Amino acid sequence: MSIVRMIVTTVPPDMGSRAERNWKEKCAPLMIKRPGCLSERLLRSKDNPGEYISYAEWDNQESIRA
Repeated sequence: MSIVRMIVTTVPPDMGSRAERNWKEKCAPLMIKRPGCLSERLLRSKDNPGEYISYAEWDNQESIRA
């Protein structure tokens, strides 16, 4: 059974495109290379501009800690 880790973050609404690009080009590639990281997604709030959730699935707690 995998573990889901969610991190909520907020950026100024006018910086949303930049934050998404940064996540896609820098953050996600680094995370998915980590041992135990099964998937990594960025979710954007429809109701709150600038609010995002980094949603990652991991194979175990030790992988998250490492």
